[in-house]
Order: sequence, then structure tokens, then C-alpha cells
Amino acid sequence: MDGLPLPPVELVRVGGAYYVRDGHHRNSVASALGQLDIEAHVIEWSK
Repeated sequence: MDGLPLPPVELVRVGGAYYVRDGHHRNSVASALGQLDIEAHVIEWSK
């Protein structure tokens, strides 16, 4: 993938759990390329 970084994924944090809001495919691609980290924007939902 030409060495370019993937755009950040969007995660939602609810308590101690994280859910992917946008970026499922980017997570798969990063994993397939052996990338250990991916940048993320995290939104925290609280009651």
C-alpha cells in the first residue's frame, strides 16, 4: 500500500468496551499488512 498511513478509524467507548463506528475494513487491511497499531478517534458515551 505504498507506505501511506491509513486514515484513523472511529471508535465508541462505552464503559471499558470499544466498538468500531467507522473503519472495520481499515482494521482488516491494517491487520493483513502486519500493522500493529492504527490511529483512532475515540468518542466516549456515558450515561
